[in-house]
Amino acid sequence: MRKKRPPTAIFAVNDMTAIGVMGTLRDLERKIGTDVAVVGFNDISIARDLPVPLTTVRSALHQMGAEAARLLVARLRGETSDAPSQRRLPTELVVRESSDPAVRTRGKSGRVPKKASPGHNGVPMQAPARRPTRRSAQ
Repeated sequence: MRKKRPPTAIFAVNDMTAIGVMGTLRDLERKIGTDVAVVGFNDISIARDLPVPLTTVRSALHQMGAEAARLLVARLRGETSDAPSQRRLPTELVVRESSDPAVRTRGKSGRVPKKASPGHNGVPMQAPARRPTRRSAQ
């Protein structure tokens, strides 16, 4: 953050790491969502209730666990090969103030950014099915 051209966005491996990043940015007197966008992963319950609500990727954790258990049982029964397998499950981008200060999301209320598609609580956007292109964060 002290470099001549510091990053304008940080995508953390999970929400707890993103919350730590937000604390460090606060200590460095950076404005979260304006100076630096912060995005986490998992949509833990505290993410929406932070002083600056955290933008996050919501994953299908319950479905992921159920699918893993189903695959394990099938393997234990000899119904599948030992070869690794891969499953893709849906995710949602939940836009909050940490990446877009125009989105006001205190508590459970919120509003959808103009170009967003309404989702579960009016805030999430379905992640694109195609591969994202490389763009520099601004």
